[in-house]
Amino acid sequence: SMVLQREQPVPVWGTAAADEAVSVSFGGQTVSTRADAQGKWKVSLAVMKANATPQEMTVAGAGNTLVFKDVLVGEVWLCSGQSNMGLEVRKSLNVSNDMATANYAGIRCITIYGAAISNQCYEINPSFERQHYSLTPQDTCHGTWQTCTPANVANWSAVGYFFGRKLQSELRVPVGMI
Repeated sequence: SMVLQREQPVPVWGTAAADEAVSVSFGGQTVSTRADAQGKWKVSLAVMKANATPQEMTVAGAGNTLVFKDVLVGEVWLCSGQSNMGLEVRKSLNVSNDMATANYAGIRCITIYGAAISNQCYEINPSFERQHYSLTPQDTCHGTWQTCTPANVANWSAVGYFFGRKLQSELRVPVGMI
């Protein structure tokens, strides 16, 4: 249920066996590469126009195939900041009607959770929540894309949701929020 950025090349990356051939197919295009000696690979999908029709992205290697379903192309926005960005929709004032009517197939959200605990992480605000943030770039993250429904929207960022809803109504393209 992810959204890919429209009108920009879309990077897709992952890991495989060293020198393994990998192909990525999406939206009528297929891009291939080989993993490097450490097993890392990266390709870029060509620029695409917004598309609200759900599609599948297939990532295939010699021994494994991953299929991502219900993928849209539109606007993707990073919703980041201080505690105001973390306030969930369900904790907003006078929000019961907004939550009850939050059926927007073209609005998607993924909440990224803190990095796994290791000696590379810096702990933020340990007395409130045990949140850990890496001081180095990470190859993976923890989170799941969700389509906007009354059940899902409750725990989304309130600022992100109301911004995404307004943006989607004005632009009339899918909107993904990270």
